[in-house]
Amino acid sequence: MTPQQIIRIDAKELTALEVRCKCGSTMTLPLQRNLRERLSCVGCNTQLWSGEMEQDKTYFTVLGLIRSLSLWNDLDQKQFSLGFSLPAIKG
Repeated sequence: MTPQQIIRIDAKELTALEVRCKCGSTMTLPLQRNLRERLSCVGCNTQLWSGEMEQDKTYFTVLGLIRSLSLWNDLDQKQFSLGFSLPAIKG
């Protein structure tokens, strides 16, 4: 069995989400309770989501994730931490 490096991340350490377009451009969204209704890529101008009025599932999914992480960061949880683990990328 090959040893594997694991990166562990506590959700309280997250301050923003990164959106990476298929063209390679990256946008950083701070963990705030609100999310821009429409977002287009800064590199290729592709519309990534169109907002609440359009009933865009991508928008609602990202909004839910941002609100959940933001709320978790506001809690004063001392009994346990919430996070996830990722395999380290060898490069």
